[in-house]
Amino acid sequence: MPTINTHSDSTGNAAGESIPTSHSSSLSVLTMPLPGTRNAPRKFKGKSSETEEFLDIYDRLLRQNNITSNEDKCKSITQYCSSKVKSFVKALTSYQENRWDTLRQNLLDLYDADLATTKYRQKDLLKFVKESRAKPMKNLTQWKRYCRRFIPIAGYLRTKKKINEDEYATYFWAGIPKSFRAILEARLLAKDPSRDMSTPFKYEEVEKVATAYLQRDKFPSMLIDSDSEDEDGTLSDLSDESSDSDSSDSDSDDERERRKKKKKEKLKSALKKSQKKKRTAKDDGDEEDEKPAKRRPSAHSEQKKHDKVEGLIKQLNRMNLDDADYGATYYKALKIDNDIQKVVRPP
Repeated sequence: MPTINTHSDSTGNAAGESIPTSHSSSLSVLTMPLPGTRNAPRKFKGKSSETEEFLDIYDRLLRQNNITSNEDKCKSITQYCSSKVKSFVKALTSYQENRWDTLRQNLLDLYDADLATTKYRQKDLLKFVKESRAKPMKNLTQWKRYCRRFIPIAGYLRTKKKINEDEYATYFWAGIPKSFRAILEARLLAKDPSRDMSTPFKYEEVEKVATAYLQRDKFPSMLIDSDSEDEDGTLSDLSDESSDSDSSDSDSDDERERRKKKKKEKLKSALKKSQKKKRTAKDDGDEEDEKPAKRRPSAHSEQKKHDKVEGLIKQLNRMNLDDADYGATYYKALKIDNDIQKVVRPP
């Protein structure tokens, strides 16, 4: 008896298994599963999120039952639709004229199947980038979280040709906080001083440098001069914050509240110690201690200092080691922040 080969399907036939031709020829519109039975597709009610899946399942049933007639394809689909959808389908010209390919496309278009597959738009990416660059990025966990959230949005838009490779890289770079960008830029330029700055740094380049930097150094130590640290544990408090943020995204609200409360208690304890020291010094009657305490630099002056260092870093990276002003500029930057030697080549 002649045989034909078929692929695996819901009837349990394995791929490549031989099926008698007589069995294949006995399949028809009459062997299509009845609505509501195990092998029948779920009733289609017109949801855009279900349109494409419903049509794919229906196509498989047509192949399994050896249905090739356009008329049978068109007439059989209505039995798997709700009353409302059935009335709509029967009113379509493509259904009345038995043009299956056109009818299938009509259903995809009119029930807006594309809406279900559209996850993100470019404005979603722009919003994410603006929010991300305003958030801290001081440890590896925060960096990896940024990457995990960026890739699904930008990757989807790139796949759909909504953005190109350069735009992908530019958005990624723009989502990094300005202060951290300056550090990464210095390291990237140190590797390739002559690179063309009209093209954005590639995602892979930035990710590699950022990961290496955050693993090797504690980010808070790069922002605060160690000479200005006092006994109140400023750097210690920042380390606590870093370890807090190292917890997984799935931490419960109760755990976050507990850490917040613990942090407040530490700050209160440090403040009490500081006040106690001031009272003790005053009681000793030391004239020097009676002088007003030296005020700490304001947030404005710290930002001004940081901006100045950032500008000097960029200036040094544009210079050659042989430039006459390189040494003086390097020394000037070093006097402001000792950590400059970690990111800029010495003369």
